[in-house]
Amino acid sequence: MRRIYEIDALRGLGIILVVIFHTAWDICSEYSLSIINAPFITALVYLFAGMLIFISGASSYLGKNTLKRSIIVLICALGVTAVTYVMSPRNYIGFGILHLLGVSMLVSWAVKKFHMPNWAVLIIAVIIFVAGLFVGEIHVKTPVLFWLGLTTKTYSALDFYPLMPWLSVFLFGYLFSSRFYKEHKSPFTKGWYRNDILSFCGRQSLVIYVVHQPIVYLLIYYTPLKTLLDAIFG
Repeated sequence: MRRIYEIDALRGLGIILVVIFHTAWDICSEYSLSIINAPFITALVYLFAGMLIFISGASSYLGKNTLKRSIIVLICALGVTAVTYVMSPRNYIGFGILHLLGVSMLVSWAVKKFHMPNWAVLIIAVIIFVAGLFVGEIHVKTPVLFWLGLTTKTYSALDFYPLMPWLSVFLFGYLFSSRFYKEHKSPFTKGWYRNDILSFCGRQSLVIYVVHQPIVYLLIYYTPLKTLLDAIFG
């Protein structure tokens, strides 16, 4: 697949913002700083997460190995679930952004495999989006369908991106790509590509996502940086 700069760059920006947020979250958690829970921070997190999901949908349309990539992402997602369950059983990640992307890629693979028309994909995306506006207000007794967005009142997770409404964002990205990158060429950058830090991070986004949290954890708790943080926030 011929690389498209804006897709790699925006995905790279998204993963960099994920690293920054997780670093800030770790610091705030360690020093009991409440600013990380401020409404404007939450809004920014969802905004940039939505961008990352949208771009992943656009990329999925262009990719040729969608099924293989879906399986790889889902394996990584299960690893995240296992690690977070050991570390935080009450708030472990059961269906975070990696789970969402893995399942969404599987859906896009099926869409391409069975040649589903764009109008049908659009209808499905709109239905999922509208349903997502209401599903968060519905509470159930058991969180069996939490991956859809149906949770109990006390459900809590460190990272939670259910299919409703987030699959719709992925499908909107897929449809955007099918409209503007139909020939696998960009009408925006006209084939121009630059190997900069953003495009590099975009190409390696999955690796960065998987390894960044352990690295951040080690830097914050087991290096001289810990002394500096103690002096500032302790």
